[in-house]
Amino acid sequence: MIASLVGEFASPEGGTLLALPKVPSAALIILANWNAFAFDYLARQKVGGTHLKYFTLRQLPMISEEVVRQPVPWFSNSSVGDWISGRAARLVRTATDMREVGQGPIAWGAEQRPCLRAEIDAAMFHLYGIERDDVDYIMETFPIVKRKDISAHGEYRTKRMILEIYDEMSEAIDNGTTYVSPFDEEISGE
Repeated sequence: MIASLVGEFASPEGGTLLALPKVPSAALIILANWNAFAFDYLARQKVGGTHLKYFTLRQLPMISEEVVRQPVPWFSNSSVGDWISGRAARLVRTATDMREVGQGPIAWGAEQRPCLRAEIDAAMFHLYGIERDDVDYIMETFPIVKRKDISAHGEYRTKRMILEIYDEMSEAIDNGTTYVSPFDEEISGE
């Protein structure tokens, strides 16, 4: 699934428009959830064609508000919602027209984007309770991503990054330690 925040503007024909919560962090959590590989994989199990209808979208599993309020299992200083929305905001805030989404500087860091996406994807796999072998399998069901990664990077970089971060998060959960992200200080504003 490809989801985006578009503001109060016209939508292309065929797009599904949903009114999101007024709280920017809630919209960012929904956006991150919808754009995660885990959600896309689950959606493809229900969708027969290329368009995701609203009634089908409502049937798909989202991380719950209860989970969003819980402490992050791999990072003790944040709620799941704050951790995800901070990263999603960095991905969304790429121009001045998106300044109301989240806080902090508006920056475009092409080299940071794959890592931020991989962190969100690894987190979503954990939050959905998907085991590592299943993450490996699910990532193999995205042949276009794989083909483009191999063409551009000589390897399936997206899968490798997600699995590496997934493993680091798993280790932090198992050992009661903290997953250290290169973005923690920048996102928290420290």
